[in-house]
Amino acid sequence: MAAAPSGETVTLTVRVKPGSRQVRVLREGDTLRVEVTARAIEGQANAAVMKAIAAAFGIRPWQVALVAGDKSRAKRFALDISAARFQERWAALEDH
Repeated sequence: MAAAPSGETVTLTVRVKPGSRQVRVLREGDTLRVEVTARAIEGQANAAVMKAIAAAFGIRPWQVALVAGDKSRAKRFALDISAARFQERWAALEDH
């Protein structure tokens, strides 16, 4: 899996697709694919991805932090979530 739990923080590898028709959060192997309608202009897509991840894992947007990949489609996020809750939400995501 793409997550490495460390205490109450989980680091997640995410593949982003900006400019999509709809917002979707999917498991893609051991990474997460997030499709957002926002364009990759002035951080709009990054903000939309953080909101989508928060909604998918049942946490608040401020509990999601971009760790790496600010200008890339391949990103790493840190989630303020317990490993058990993360695993539960991860299993519930649609697999692509």
